[in-house]
Amino acid sequence: MFAHSDLSSTSFTTGNTPGRGGPGNTHASRTGFYHLNHIKDIARQHLPNNSWLQARLRANVNINSSCNAFWNGDTVNFYNAGGGCRNTAEISGVIVHEWGHGMDANDVSRGISRPSGEGIADVYAALYDGTSCMGRGFFSSNCNLKGDGCTDCTGVRDIDYMKHVSGKPHTMQWSNANCGGQVHCVGHVYSEAIWSLYVRKFPQLGYDDNTSKELTTNLLYKAAGNVAVWFSGNGNSNGGCFANSGYFAFLAADDDNGNINDGTPRECFSMTSKMLLSFSICLVSHSLFSFFGLQYFEKT
Repeated sequence: MFAHSDLSSTSFTTGNTPGRGGPGNTHASRTGFYHLNHIKDIARQHLPNNSWLQARLRANVNINSSCNAFWNGDTVNFYNAGGGCRNTAEISGVIVHEWGHGMDANDVSRGISRPSGEGIADVYAALYDGTSCMGRGFFSSNCNLKGDGCTDCTGVRDIDYMKHVSGKPHTMQWSNANCGGQVHCVGHVYSEAIWSLYVRKFPQLGYDDNTSKELTTNLLYKAAGNVAVWFSGNGNSNGGCFANSGYFAFLAADDDNGNINDGTPRECFSMTSKMLLSFSICLVSHSLFSFFGLQYFEKT
């Protein structure tokens, strides 16, 4: 039992119980217990030597407030239903998102990644649930990203740009103009790129949905742990191309011979034509609608 849910505790219990199992036996405690154990089991398959994944994780549920959840550096914490929001420990996407902050803080690079750790937490949750709508059911109406409404997501965010009214990627340039540094907004820059790798780029290479999802998940766990800074949002046109960026971490994760300069197995273009696929953030002057995708540049 790796995720710890204390069913005898009444410290934060305001949720309904089924009338058996003690006052802590709520829908929230059971749901949280299941999903936290499940995501930890998935993560251990990819990161068997990570000590944090072997340790007990405490989840506090039914906290007497509403419309939020948080990682505090040691525990995951979820609010009761109210204020037009569901109990956040009864939503798998929210549960895994908060766990994702813990994973981000306890991977190889340590600490919450910059310029936003929200994107990586969203991607962990989205791949777990198999939907770009992070935390579906959190609200009773569709979410909204700085005026670009979600078309079919009652969660807190949708990381598929095609499921927003504009149908356009939320680029680093868009982030600089609209997010005001708000981390949930900034996270879209790279979470949308990773999601597009799963639903667009791998299928273009002929992979079916299950294989595309597994390839993306495997690359994510291998790459994300080495990323301290996903991209630089300071307006530099090379904002995602520095040595330890998310782009190069994904290339290294996909590499099979220790030399990314000769290509990696799943690059879309043949390296014999001397093309190197770009991470969307590398070419910030273009639309960020690809990860290993449609934008490319000549190798030097």
